[in-house]
Amino acid sequence: DLYLAGLQTQICIMTTAADASFRGYRVVAVADCVVSTREENKRQALVWIAKYVGEVVSLEQALREIRG
Repeated sequence: DLYLAGLQTQICIMTTAADASFRGYRVVAVADCVVSTREENKRQALVWIAKYVGEVVSLEQALREIRG
């Protein structure tokens, strides 16, 4: 599993998510932990990730999964 957090969701997070998915990782973007200069860019990137390469969850959901 690869949980993603970071800057410029529409660039860095999307490309990392796609690359990880192609390499067989379960990709999880943590919506509360990513940011873009424009909120619309962030939203569109998270929609794309959920549709094509992974999952999008809240920080609370991610922590529950990690803690088991």
